[in-house]
Amino acid sequence: MGYGFLGLQTPLVWIEILLLIQGLSIGMGIGPVTAALISDLPWEQAGAGSAVTDTVRRTGRVIGIAVGGTIMSIMY
Repeated sequence: MGYGFLGLQTPLVWIEILLLIQGLSIGMGIGPVTAALISDLPWEQAGAGSAVTDTVRRTGRVIGIAVGGTIMSIMY
């Protein structure tokens, strides 16, 4: 949402601050979510649960990039 307020004359430091906030929030969210998902599984299924979690994370990343790229190309 913050990226919508950026323009051509926006100082680079503001872009870096937004990227830092985004990276920290994603990093602080992925760990606890993964731990919560894996902790509910029995030990025998922990490997499969980890694989499913990783697959969902990677799929979400690809879809996010595709949707974001589409929106940015339409806006351009």
